[in-house]
Amino acid sequence: MLAVPPTVSALVGHVTLAQAVQLALQHNPDFRSTGYDVMAARGAVVQASVLPNPGFYLGAMGIAQPGAPVPNQFGLTWTIPIGGKISAATAAATASLSAAEATRQAAKQQLITSVQTAFVSLLLAESQLGFAKEDRAGFEKTLALNELRYKDGKIAFGDLLKLRLQAVATDDEVREARLGVDNARADLTEVVGEQVLAPDFVADGQLSAPALPPSAIAEALLSQALARRPDYAALLDQEKSAQESLVLAKRTPIPDIGILADYNRPTSGEVGDHGSTDLSLSIALPLFDRNQGNITQAEAAWEKTVLAEESLRAQVRDQLVKALAEWRTAEALVQAYENGAVAEAKQSLEITRHAYQLGTGSLLDFLDAESSYRATESAYRAAVARAALAADNVKLITGEVEP
Repeated sequence: MLAVPPTVSALVGHVTLAQAVQLALQHNPDFRSTGYDVMAARGAVVQASVLPNPGFYLGAMGIAQPGAPVPNQFGLTWTIPIGGKISAATAAATASLSAAEATRQAAKQQLITSVQTAFVSLLLAESQLGFAKEDRAGFEKTLALNELRYKDGKIAFGDLLKLRLQAVATDDEVREARLGVDNARADLTEVVGEQVLAPDFVADGQLSAPALPPSAIAEALLSQALARRPDYAALLDQEKSAQESLVLAKRTPIPDIGILADYNRPTSGEVGDHGSTDLSLSIALPLFDRNQGNITQAEAAWEKTVLAEESLRAQVRDQLVKALAEWRTAEALVQAYENGAVAEAKQSLEITRHAYQLGTGSLLDFLDAESSYRATESAYRAAVARAALAADNVKLITGEVEP
């Protein structure tokens, strides 16, 4: 039987990415269910390798004769499969077991990637919320200052109204960011498993964008991906299992040998009558049923697995090309923001704010600069998360995901 997942004595309050992955592997019900598929496949291997049971029978012969003993016949029957049926069935079941184990490994890698995605999304949402709060706090100071300027008659009431409306917009940004955090926390809780993370858990980690290796070329990574990906390994095992099933289907028409051995007790009661022993062999004649339909089905199933392998190769190549392009794009965006875009947007905001407060700049310029800075900061954080997720996706495609 599969081990029961360890219970969480206390809900986890602080969790790192590595801890979240380990918790998900222990508690995620969808992943745990794949273990039972492996268990079932192991049982199929055991069942395929056993011989059929013999049969025992009792019989009464000559019961019309007065005083005849009942029963007076004992026997054993046994059908011996020949033609390599058991070995073919065992090979097919063994290949299915390998496919189930590889499928479980693929589910493990997919779960790890799902945890990474949820964790990065939560870090991004928290980062966006933190910036939204900072932006609101900064704008509240600006609004308070201009409330005083309005009382001193230095700005018009129309300008003050625009500033108040902008303050409402910053409040909306905080509310939307908080909603994003709540959704991201719910997503991570779901993928890790119920009753594991505390309602107010804290995600310990930093949002960062890994650099793309210079040797990352789709065609160069394709062979590596096919060698490491468990789903491709599972498909190869399924192809082998289908091929062995075809062999079994072709061997099934080979007649099995039936053996019957019995002992007949004497019924005459005469001295010296020790009864008799019978031994017979039987064999079915495959005149009508030669398993043609099952052979055709097995051939079709095998051909489908071959085509599925070709399809997966093309799919992996397409995924690699797109994933590497996504990573390069996200990396370029991060570099563009880090090489001056964020700093320039902040500097522009400070200049226009100072000019407006001195009366040498317009309110429209100040609000436009404030909006541009907010959008730039938000886009920068999103680009960092995008690059991190792109890196995780490449690792998943190439089979490099490990807990």
